[in-house]
Amino acid sequence: KHEWEVMSDRVGFWADMDDPYVTYHDDYIESEMLEDMLKYNGNDFIISGYRTIDTENNILNEYNCVGFKDTSINDFLNKYYVMFERKDILSGPINKLFFAEILRLHNVRFDEELSICEDGLFVLQFLKKCKTISAVEKIYYNYVQYGTNTLMCRYNSNAIEACEKRYLANLELLECHFVSNDSLYEYVKKHNFYKFLYFLIQIYTRSGLKNSEKYKTMKKALSNASFLDLILNGKVFGAKKFLFKILTKTKNFVLLHLILSLYSTEK
Repeated sequence: KHEWEVMSDRVGFWADMDDPYVTYHDDYIESEMLEDMLKYNGNDFIISGYRTIDTENNILNEYNCVGFKDTSINDFLNKYYVMFERKDILSGPINKLFFAEILRLHNVRFDEELSICEDGLFVLQFLKKCKTISAVEKIYYNYVQYGTNTLMCRYNSNAIEACEKRYLANLELLECHFVSNDSLYEYVKKHNFYKFLYFLIQIYTRSGLKNSEKYKTMKKALSNASFLDLILNGKVFGAKKFLFKILTKTKNFVLLHLILSLYSTEK
């Protein structure tokens, strides 16, 4: 416990060790994690792979990193960012070491107003201040997944707001490091459009709200400026997504409500 308290202070995570959100129990991390990752000391950000396991310790998925050392943030964004995002390796503080001075100097903190996506937003805010990154291929962290009882699988009333903050932080990250890769911007827009859409559908599939409340919540979600811009101006693939775009553009919210309600019944 003492070693993790020291490490917590060094990386600036400041975990409550008496009631920790990120456990330091040996069942969750590989014993050589710190020793191996600190070989890359001198970088602002050090990241490794991780695996998801169930409560019986069965492996569900493994997310390996591509190993690299002393890579500039610009090269990382252009060469590896999409790969890491697709594998969901950048979400949350697990499997990562953060240079504490950056956290303190720039006051990088979790957004306490959010209860979802705040971990991914924290990483993006930190990356905006990074200069060098290293990645270790080996998997060191075991993330326990409790079936479908996770925040991403449950309805969250501020999910659309959280998604917008994460999307804008994505764009700011690319802009502040002067990334001019058009395909990367397109990926970020497409990736976040589907996140917005996922949370919108949750209003109908997981909220438990009455039909009239679902309609009001859906209309409010579609008034979100970033979401609306992605729907109307972004590239949309597939007939269902195209229909969704047309109904939003024509503000035919009643028909959209009926379609989403039917979709949730099928689910």
